[in-house]
Order: sequence, then C-alpha cells, then structure tokens
Amino acid sequence: MNDQVSALFTGTEPDKQVQLAADLAGDDYLITGKPLLKLQNDILGTENAANIISIAGTSKYKGPADGLFQFVKEQINQQLAAQGKTISDFANYKVGSYVYPSNNKNCGQFMIFLIPKSATLPKLGDVYYDPNNTSLAVPTDSIDNNLNNQIADLLPGTIKDSQVQFGANLASLVFGGDADRGRDIVLDDIVGDGNHDNYFESHESILALPMVLLNLKKSN
Repeated sequence: MNDQVSALFTGTEPDKQVQLAADLAGDDYLITGKPLLKLQNDILGTENAANIISIAGTSKYKGPADGLFQFVKEQINQQLAAQGKTISDFANYKVGSYVYPSNNKNCGQFMIFLIPKSATLPKLGDVYYDPNNTSLAVPTDSIDNNLNNQIADLLPGTIKDSQVQFGANLASLVFGGDADRGRDIVLDDIVGDGNHDNYFESHESILALPMVLLNLKKSN
C-alpha cells in the first residue's frame, strides 16, 4: 500500500530515509504538531525544512479493504487541489508514504513526505532521538562511535550497517523506560517487523575506562 501511494506521484523517486520518516510518523502522536516537526528535522534535516512537503490524512476509512487505496488517493487529490497542485507536480522529488492498514484502528490515516532529490539528508547514524518521546534527544557526549565500532568488531564476519546502527542508537534510549514497547517500535520501523528475536542487550551499567567497558561488554 505504501509503495502504491508513493507511485501516485509521477516522476518521484522512492527513498529509504524519506520512507523511514513516513513510517515513524505513523505513530499517533507524530501525525500533527511539534513532534512531527522534530521528526522532520532529525530524519530529513533542519536545513531542508523549507523544502519538505508533508501531506497528512487524518480521516479514518471504514469500508472494505479493497477500497482503501482509492480512499487515500481521493484524500491526497483533494488536499493538493486545495493548494492548486496535482500529483504530477513533484517530479524530481524523493518520496515516502505510510498508510495505516485495513487491520488497524486508524485505517485510512496516512503521512506522505516529499523532498527535492537535490536535498542532502542527514546521515542516520548521526541522529539520535527517542521514538516514544521525540522531545528527548541523546546528547552528543553520550555517543562514542569509536566504542560502538569496537563492540561491533567483536562479532566476526558481520557487516556494519548505518540503518542497523541507527536502530541500536534508538533502542538504547528506551531500556530505562517502557523497554519492550520501545524496542518493538525501533525493530519494526528501523530494522523490520519480524526481527524481534535478533538482538542482544545488556542492562548492566558501570563507570569505567573504555577498555574496561569494552571487556565488560565482551563478557556480557
């Protein structure tokens, strides 16, 4: 459904990072207001704020599943028409779309992000925020990418991946709170639904020099 909606915008290019922003915006609290602005800034870049086009649909669909796509299409066309635009006006844009599916209580609500292809997006590994509370960002001094890389190197044969690293950064924020729900959100949206069993975690904390900390994590 998401791909079908994105394909409505002729001449656009699907983009994983723009899609990620749309996926995360699927949470109720991200549909409108300040949290959405925070999401746009973090995933799509503060410097791109003036060029980001967002289309949000807040009406719920209560018809048969096979009519959902047409419902969303009509909502999009109505919103664009009110702005004097059409779905053909976004050639050379990157696009990402999220639609609540037919088995969800919010079925029919959607979020679409469009941003010029020329826009430079932030590196995912440089963005750290709590998906459950987007007003909470990880301070720069809380991230030690060198240590993270050393821990990753403990697993021979693995491949470093910026999106998986992004998921690890976000997951680390929710260990102290509603950890299970937070990890589910991270794993669904960042690493993919169905990968819930494919992670290791440690709740043990210690103040120590990096080498001591690395050995502790290795032992864990």
